[in-house]
Formats: sequence, structure tokens, C-alpha cells
Amino acid sequence: KRINVKEFLKTDNRNWDWVLLDPPYNLMRKIKTKNYKIQQPFTADVELRNLIRSYCIRYTKNILWLDYCAPMVEGFKRRKLWLLLPGGFHNVRVLSWLIKPEEWKKNIEARYRFDEFVEECYRE
Repeated sequence: KRINVKEFLKTDNRNWDWVLLDPPYNLMRKIKTKNYKIQQPFTADVELRNLIRSYCIRYTKNILWLDYCAPMVEGFKRRKLWLLLPGGFHNVRVLSWLIKPEEWKKNIEARYRFDEFVEECYRE
């Protein structure tokens, strides 16, 4: 189902564990994006960037962001980065995992609890 992204961000209020962002880049021909109502690259659309930032701060814990660079969202930390090397004449892209600091802390605490559990199993 094709919907207007800006309208979705303004009206949706569901909580998400993950949000995947894969913005359009290199809008050479606007015909390609006519059905999506996109008129400019994501980086130039300040209104959309602000909507995404405020939406993510309110409604998600983790962001996977595929882009040419490694962008950040205020209120999130970078957890991990991967390079996408598609080969041929395709551009290299970066997949960023952004996480809220409180979620990062929960993940670290859970990891330590698991490590302690494994150590106890080896002691027995």
C-alpha cells in the first residue's frame, strides 16, 4: 500500500521495536518518484527529517538506517555499523544500528547476566 510518508508520521502513534529507514537518494528523474509524492532528496527535505527524528524519539527503540553515510538521530547512540558492498558499479552504503541509550544499557546488563550464567554453568 502506497501512502504519504509525512502523513503517516504525523498520524501514526504505534510503538515499534525497530524502524528501518532507507531513504531515496540520487533523484535524477522525478518520474521515478512521482507515485510516492517525493520531490527532493531526503537530505534536502528538512520537514521530513524533523518528522522522522521526532517520530523515532517517541515511538521506537532501535533504528536501522541504510544510507550513503552514517547519520545520527538526536536521542540515539550508534550501536553498530556495517558496510554494504553490492559490487559492480553500485555505490557502497552504510547500515547503521542506532539505539536509545536506555535500551543500550538494558542490552549490556542482559549480556552481563548471560555471561555470568554461562560462567556458573562451567563451574558446575
